[in-house]
Amino acid sequence: MDVQGDAVKLVVEAARSVAKTENERDRVLDEAAQVEQEIESLESHLLPQLKKKLAGLNEQLAVLADRTQVGHGLLNQTAENLHNATTAPY
Repeated sequence: MDVQGDAVKLVVEAARSVAKTENERDRVLDEAAQVEQEIESLESHLLPQLKKKLAGLNEQLAVLADRTQVGHGLLNQTAENLHNATTAPY
């Protein structure tokens, strides 16, 4: 048994394993940096667009709420007028 030869093989194998791990780590770091850039891009471009769209929808909801309130008022007035017309003595 060649102890020195076996030791050299183990060192070479360990060095390859470390290099492979470092390469994988570098790949993951690069991918993480890319995702970070994509997030920043979304925040700077898409997020303002979505906020603007949401503000527009909120304005539409406010208008619809006002119309609904007016509609309820007209319905109540009409119901009261009908009631008064049908219960008024002739």
